[in-house]
Amino acid sequence: MSAETEISFMDIRRAYAETEYGATMAARVRFSSYQGDISNQRWEQLLGADVNNLRHTWLSFGLGRSMVRSFRAHDQGFLDAEEEVILPVMGEVHDWAEGVPDIGDIDYNFKTDDDELAEQKHLEVLVPTVLNGVEPRLREAACAAVTELKSKGSKMWLVFNSLERIGYTRTALNAIAHANSERAPDCADRFRWLAADVIGNHVEMLLERSEVHAPVREFLKGRSEAFSNAFRSIPLKTFDNYESPRRAAKIEAFDAAQAAWQISPFSR
Repeated sequence: MSAETEISFMDIRRAYAETEYGATMAARVRFSSYQGDISNQRWEQLLGADVNNLRHTWLSFGLGRSMVRSFRAHDQGFLDAEEEVILPVMGEVHDWAEGVPDIGDIDYNFKTDDDELAEQKHLEVLVPTVLNGVEPRLREAACAAVTELKSKGSKMWLVFNSLERIGYTRTALNAIAHANSERAPDCADRFRWLAADVIGNHVEMLLERSEVHAPVREFLKGRSEAFSNAFRSIPLKTFDNYESPRRAAKIEAFDAAQAAWQISPFSR
């Protein structure tokens, strides 16, 4: 990718960050339902930049770039040249509508199809408006990214969905690493809760996607020890954070993820 294109991508990022929506995103954190009374600043310091709403979009762009490199190395031709440009841009713009006051960042466990639809409608207007002044070919790429984001079940939608699931689980593994250390003992229970929920929501699907998406396969292979350790590090009492019957459903999801992991080629 040329230096000129790199500069244009930064123009996309800057254009949104300088809006009121970007400012709103910069002041928010993700995974807040597990946060309790931990300050936003400490939450981000411990779990990393990806828990900041705005920085999450930047890191999703970077993860998209990494996935493009992985596809090139392990499954050359899976993405064509246009798709290689669009995937990182999907990461950059996918959450922009969350800066809109009546949208916000809705927890994965509670986001409905109607919420997704409302977000998409705002995104379709927001992206071309915010990027009105950037280079036309990059604005076109961003608009193409929005089209792919609403094409549920399509090739690029599935690749991006894998990207998001990798992002979720990276944060979960980071949370477990902190929970098992002595760096933040007052946060350990909340970090285990976050990790248990994310693992139950995403690991089975990542294992399934590893059969068709080379970047997922390489991610699970590279983090196999961390995942195996995470499963060993979450006690049953972690699920006491949920009321019945939700508690039982969460235990079932975690147990299913653990069983799938143990028979996978990545388990250690």
